[in-house]
Amino acid sequence: MTQALSTGMAIQINSNGPDQPGSTTGVAQFNRAFASSTLDAAGERHASIGRLVWADRGTHTISAAGGGSIILYFSSSTVFADAGSSLTIGIQDIVAGGPNPDDTFDVSATKTGGASVISAGFINQWVMDTGSKTIATNDIIALVCDLTARVAPDAVLVNNNNNSGGNIPGFPYCRFRTGGAWGLSSVWPNILIQADDGVYGWIQPFGFRTSANLTTSTFNSTSGTFDELGMRFMLPWPATLEGITVGVSGGASSDFEYGVYTDIFGTPTLIDAADTFDASIMGTAGGTVEDYTYLQFATPKVLAANTPYGWSIRPTSANNVVVSYTDWLLSAGVSANFAMASLPMGDESYAIRRLNNTGAFTAVDSVHIPHTLHLSKFDAGDSRSNANILRGSVIA
Repeated sequence: MTQALSTGMAIQINSNGPDQPGSTTGVAQFNRAFASSTLDAAGERHASIGRLVWADRGTHTISAAGGGSIILYFSSSTVFADAGSSLTIGIQDIVAGGPNPDDTFDVSATKTGGASVISAGFINQWVMDTGSKTIATNDIIALVCDLTARVAPDAVLVNNNNNSGGNIPGFPYCRFRTGGAWGLSSVWPNILIQADDGVYGWIQPFGFRTSANLTTSTFNSTSGTFDELGMRFMLPWPATLEGITVGVSGGASSDFEYGVYTDIFGTPTLIDAADTFDASIMGTAGGTVEDYTYLQFATPKVLAANTPYGWSIRPTSANNVVVSYTDWLLSAGVSANFAMASLPMGDESYAIRRLNNTGAFTAVDSVHIPHTLHLSKFDAGDSRSNANILRGSVIA
């Protein structure tokens, strides 16, 4: 059965997960500052505690034998160069009654200091080297970083989701151990785990973010590398798409076309026709990362379940169009789009682009353009139980 919503009641699915209160498109989510927990003395520990959610809502194992890994973002201020420094990262339980870790690693990896051991300012992925841990979706875990030994001036800074209000989170939360005692921390978890079988997990509801702020891409109809930019996406149920909100701006004459394509990596075909946005009606021409624009389709797009689509923006003149995006900061050897696993549409959603409105789109799977899909109809049958819809916020 297809369930229709009343006029003006379109469901909004934000591509980039839980927003700060008051955020319309989730731009604030990507553009906010992150906070670092600094480990700069032997025995200091940082713990991220909450309920782990696997992408498929199943049960999975992370182990040294199976090649499971933990993924974190380390601040660019991190120094981990002396061979006398040692850092262990792994998973623990919390003590009965909480809220602290039990100080016993079930699975972990230990690194000694060296010039390239930690890629400071980038996302790092560490494969486990001892132990095993089987975790079911919604199990409470503590992901602990333990600086077991330190030689000055080494300091490890773990980036977390910043609680800009300064209040202590209720749940999930982070804890910090210094002077032999665990204490309060006013930040939120920012972790990603890859199980032995490749499935990703994160602490709900924050998922995993890079601390790279939004930046902008400026292009026009005469740009040499690409003149069409958008996002691949896929929904778990049939739906009707009314419009898209995205961070796009430009001058009063920066008109552009926008549309939805099928077969984006084969022979891209527009669903119906492209719509044109008259830039003279825009309220801003600044092209900042906080700009957002609602793009209404003249003809709503009827989308099938589990089918890849792409929306795109293409300037119709030599006047610049500015699109906001975030580029995931990945250290060498880290796969491109895994970091998007915890976003509402997961690693099925990433940037696409092409030149001269011709041929297949090219995937840019380390780039994400924050956007909101506005849906007016969706399948109310059994397919709505698909796990993907649970990955992020659905706002009615």
